[in-house]
Amino acid sequence: MPEDIDDKSDEELQRRIEAIAAAGASGTGLLGALFGGLAGTQQQSQESLLNSVLRALLVVVPTYVLAALGMRWQAGQPGGIPIDGPDVPAVVAVFVVLIFTLSHGVIPVFFYAIFRGAVVAVRSATGSRWNPISLFISGFIGLHMVLWYGFPLAGLGFVNGWYTPAWAAFGVITAKRGERQWAWLEHGSTAMSLMLFQFVMSDVSLFPWGLLVVVMQSLLLTFAEWKGKPLWVSRNAALD
Repeated sequence: MPEDIDDKSDEELQRRIEAIAAAGASGTGLLGALFGGLAGTQQQSQESLLNSVLRALLVVVPTYVLAALGMRWQAGQPGGIPIDGPDVPAVVAVFVVLIFTLSHGVIPVFFYAIFRGAVVAVRSATGSRWNPISLFISGFIGLHMVLWYGFPLAGLGFVNGWYTPAWAAFGVITAKRGERQWAWLEHGSTAMSLMLFQFVMSDVSLFPWGLLVVVMQSLLLTFAEWKGKPLWVSRNAALD
């Protein structure tokens, strides 16, 4: 009888040891999956940020290069419209360009996205693409976007030649389906920044002083690309 008790005790102890080992193994696997997932998320975020930097530079750099070339080619030729901006210190001018680029060029990207989300919500709730409320919001936002960013592009055309607006049109036309509105936003915000620079700092040359604005606009547009573009692409896909 005591031997049976000892055998049963040994078996119970062995089962407990195996259970503890299995729990430890599963816990290790859970921790590994957790930290592995965090590492993967961090890597994806870094890759997304790098892609955003490259996309921003692809928009900003050609815009400023074409504007500078247009100013040089049009120098002394009739038909150009000179800009006579305020006479302010360079430090103040840079600060003004930075603030107004942020408020008038980048923040509207997220502001428009709020209304775009409202359109998605209304269409999802009603189950209709032709709901009057969603059509009104879409039409109003679309018209506002065209005018808000279209005027700076047109202004660049009259002042620097039509190379920069042509680059913007090329970017919008060649954009992927569901990303053309976003292409318009990024080119338009860049044009807004350039027009602000040329107005506020009209007494300085676009090169090399414009390089400072290129850096600022690239950083701001990188943030918009990184955090704003997913909102537009996902919501446009939901509206298709």
